[in-house]
Amino acid sequence: MTWENILKATLPSKQEAGTFVDNEARRKMDEWAMAYERDVVNQLQVLARERPNFGYLRFSGNQVELTGIKQKMDYAEMANLMKNFVRAVVHGTYKGNYGQEIARLAEMPNNIASTLQSNSSYIVEFERYVKKVR
Repeated sequence: MTWENILKATLPSKQEAGTFVDNEARRKMDEWAMAYERDVVNQLQVLARERPNFGYLRFSGNQVELTGIKQKMDYAEMANLMKNFVRAVVHGTYKGNYGQEIARLAEMPNNIASTLQSNSSYIVEFERYVKKVR
């Protein structure tokens, strides 16, 4: 997959219940997931350098802390949670506020890390999701 394709990776639509998931559908989902996580890790690294003590995400070394729920995790774990959160919102498995706005963050490139760092409404939904899955 080329860099240009990575930046254009889009979240595949949810398969209907009972629909056979073929290898092509799996490949598209995997490509989106890998590209999305890689992009989010890069975003977190930039924020750690530029704004480590700003807003709702705090950085210390290679750790990120969600200040509202006092949970620390490494960049890869945070990126995985952000990816799963956006996918859950888009596919309708997580119902919360601001669904349409959060769903836009599934498109790449995006600014999900800085959005969550500075937007109180979105971070509250993300923290609810993290509490639910952890």
